[in-house]
Amino acid sequence: MTKEKVNLLQVIKSVLYALIGVQKKSNAQKDFIQPSPWAYVIVGIIAVVIFIGILASVVKYVTMVH
Repeated sequence: MTKEKVNLLQVIKSVLYALIGVQKKSNAQKDFIQPSPWAYVIVGIIAVVIFIGILASVVKYVTMVH
């Protein structure tokens, strides 16, 4: 496999698929041959922070309703 640059949309899709555990093996292999992991690290951190924010908001809403 050759090292080819990926765009931001591909990184986001890859991180989201990996977070829910449904990424294809071929896509995961493409991710591992990228020259720098920083795009994946940054997008992963942002995705986790957004997920935690949504989860906290849902919990706060549910506890306020009842």
